[in-house]
Amino acid sequence: MSARYLMDGPREADRLREKVDTPRWVEETLATWLARGARLLEVGTGPMHLLAAAAAHTDLRVAVGVDFSLPRLAASEHQDAQSTLAPVAADAQRLPFRDGVFDVSYTRFLLEYQPDPQKVVDEMVRATRTGGVVLLQDLDGQLVTHHPPSAELQHALELVLTGLAGRLDPYVGRKLFGLARTAGLTDIDVRIAPYHVIAGTAPPDVLDRWTRKLETAHPHVAAVLGPKAAEAVMQHFLRYLTDPDTLTFSLVFTVTGRVPPRRSGASAETQRAQLQLRRMLRRHNASPLV
Repeated sequence: MSARYLMDGPREADRLREKVDTPRWVEETLATWLARGARLLEVGTGPMHLLAAAAAHTDLRVAVGVDFSLPRLAASEHQDAQSTLAPVAADAQRLPFRDGVFDVSYTRFLLEYQPDPQKVVDEMVRATRTGGVVLLQDLDGQLVTHHPPSAELQHALELVLTGLAGRLDPYVGRKLFGLARTAGLTDIDVRIAPYHVIAGTAPPDVLDRWTRKLETAHPHVAAVLGPKAAEAVMQHFLRYLTDPDTLTFSLVFTVTGRVPPRRSGASAETQRAQLQLRRMLRRHNASPLV
């Protein structure tokens, strides 16, 4: 079990594959930015199911998937089938690529689990060429948006989220625009859509995926609340999902932007600092220094 990633477990690769219609996701979310011969990067690739669908959709030059988990990369069913796919075991905050290598970089449902999501976005921008596209997608309101409210469940979830601060941010979706702006992206587009919508009793397949997700996170929650309390929270949440009188929902934010021209010799971190300074000076009507 990784101390960094909350959803690290032997069944996680299967759950990731099952929760999304990969060809549809590529067509609706990514295909607009793909071109023949493009170099594509996915950060937080898991078993590479989305990356493989992207490579099947468009004749890419290379499709690189980064994940820190060797077992998850090894669980991919696609590596031998498509020579364009390249798995890389690495930390999302320290990508092992030169500046401007990729035409398109994307991440899906990773930033909510990152202690410093800005570093991940900065690294994606650094590794993407000038004029290239960076796509960020993540959830907002996961676990915490319900009606009617349950005071007992909400109190338990607040304790869990406090204990897991820096490892789970259920409100990261609304922060993607700010992360993209701070990283210096331009032509930013923000789209919001419903994601989890469980009105009444959850269907069996949805309940099964939630059960597996909570079981994967259980050891981390137990470290915060204790084993018995962690089990009680999990069962309370699952009971809520089976109640015909309840509504549980979340939103998915998709943010895209283009990488601006880089100043020669300036690192991505230096450029970000310069951009923040220019914004501060503009707010105070001062002359730019950088």
